Amino acid sequence: MKTKPKNFDAVAASRQWREDAGRMLDAMPMAGRIAFLEGLRAPAADRKPNAASAPAEGAVAVREDTTPYTAQPGKEETP
Repeated sequence: MKTKPKNFDAVAASRQWREDAGRMLDAMPMAGRIAFLEGLRAPAADRKPNAASAPAEGAVAVREDTTPYTAQPGKEETP
């Protein structure tokens, strides 16, 4: 069975990006590095909510029970 030739190598692209980003940051002074990296971090108010974290239509929401568990060992009660 023949497979299709690989057009994109994700591992090589990731490695190339890491090396390029490392060289760019190494060329900057420390204050420039910090300013650049702080600029990449968005404030919490500006972050877009993750679409995967939104419940799907018809999904069941799970919440933690706020009442404390007070049963004694061996004397559990069923609600």
